[in-house]
Formats: sequence, C-alpha cells, structure tokens
Amino acid sequence: MADVSREEMDAKLGTQQAWANGLIAEMRASLEGHVRLAQEREKASQLRMKRFEMVMEARMSRSEQRSERQIEQFAKLVASVRATVIVTGITATIAFASLVAGFQANTLAALSTGKEAAQILAEAQKQNQQAMQEMHRQVAIIIEIAEELKAQKTEKNRPRQPRP
Repeated sequence: MADVSREEMDAKLGTQQAWANGLIAEMRASLEGHVRLAQEREKASQLRMKRFEMVMEARMSRSEQRSERQIEQFAKLVASVRATVIVTGITATIAFASLVAGFQANTLAALSTGKEAAQILAEAQKQNQQAMQEMHRQVAIIIEIAEELKAQKTEKNRPRQPRP
C-alpha cells in the first residue's frame, strides 16, 4: 500500500467532513420540520380544546337554566298545595261551626216549649259563643299561615343577584 500524502489525506478528511456536515444539516432540517409540525399540531389541539370547552359551558348553562325552571315549577306546585290546604282548613272550620250552630238551633227549637227553655237557651248561646270563639281562633291561625306563605312567595320572587 502506498503512502498517502498529507494533501491527499487532508482532501479525504475534508470530503468526509463535508459529507458529515451535509448529513448533520439534513438531520437538523428534518428535526426542525418535525418540531414545526408538532407546534402546529399543538396549536390546533389547543383550538379544538378551547372550542370543546365553549360548547360544554354552553351545554352546562342550558342545563342549569332547565334545572332552575324545574325548581321554580316545583315551588309553584308546593305553594298551590299549601293554598289548597289552607282553603280546605277554612272551609272545614266554617262547616264545623255551621254544623254546631245548626245543631244548637234545632236543639233550642225542640226544647223551647218546655219550662227550662230559658236555661237551655242560655246554655246553647254559651256553647254557640264558645264555638264561634274557637272558629275565630282557627281562622286567625289560618290567616297567619296564609300571610307567612305570601311573605315566602314574595321573598322567592325577588330578583336574584347574578352569580360571580
């Protein structure tokens, strides 16, 4: 094998170095392309995520509105049931008082012909007065409940402060 001169060796080394530099430049360009592509994909992914979040927020908002409407409807139903109970209580009290008064009136009419008509009449009046006092007491309680319900309804119908 012949000895290689210094110039030949430098030329061969220069050629290999140029080839290696070209390979490195090619790899660098390829890696930069991959990095750019990854960055573009990341941006696209972030945009998709942002759109997804906006869609989900809109759906949650609609769901919250539906829930609030259902709660309001339920509150109206409860108020209606309470009003029905109060009206039924008032009606029952009036019916009871009317029944007692009618019974006492019939009793008085039947006994008014006897000697003790005055005593019986006084006793019937006393019982009637007691029944009327009891009726007034029950009506006052029912009115008080109705006023409380009205106050609760007024309080619920006040505009709500927006959520922060």
